[in-house]
Amino acid sequence: MTCFSAETLITTDMGEIPAHMLRPGDMVLTRDHDYQPVRWVGLREMAGRFLLDNPHLRPVLVRAAAFGNDLPVHDVMLAPNARLPLDEPVLGTRTLVRPGHEQMVAIKHLINHHGIQQIDMVGLRYAHVMFDSHQVIAANGFWVESFCAGDYSLGARGNAQRNEIFEVFPELRRTQSRRAVEAGAQRGTGRSAGRSAGRSRVRALRERLSPLLG
Repeated sequence: MTCFSAETLITTDMGEIPAHMLRPGDMVLTRDHDYQPVRWVGLREMAGRFLLDNPHLRPVLVRAAAFGNDLPVHDVMLAPNARLPLDEPVLGTRTLVRPGHEQMVAIKHLINHHGIQQIDMVGLRYAHVMFDSHQVIAANGFWVESFCAGDYSLGARGNAQRNEIFEVFPELRRTQSRRAVEAGAQRGTGRSAGRSAGRSRVRALRERLSPLLG
């Protein structure tokens, strides 16, 4: 899954908004499909004891500029199965790349390299942002996959992310169909201002990423 710490800044049509403040209907910038409406936002508090008892859920800290070129812009904490678009999951060759030329690599496979560490915490609030389908969104200024539990297009490749989502947000196991997830959109009216700027903002982000493109 892609769970962030709740304070992670997500790029929207209204600017950067902390993940925990997003609501169904808000328009989030995606790498491949301009702005897309949020369909569901989940928040889960995890106490230190819970994380000790479930070490596979301990967050992975990605330090600012761990990927060079100020990427990410700020430190960001991700769930272990959060995936990034990388050219090669190999130390020394992992660089963010243009669409269509990447592998989606779980951050847990990059632990202990170049400012990426799994850490112990006394507590953490995870946020998960879900859309109608899998998307790649800007979190603290770099691209991260947003996994949709109700989209089975990835087949078995999505099992690790889906199982992690259901462990952190068990309520989704009971409402995993896309129709049930979409029903959450009725709780928010969303924002529409600035949607026409989607393509230009994606281009701007790609230009900033250009030194890392393959």
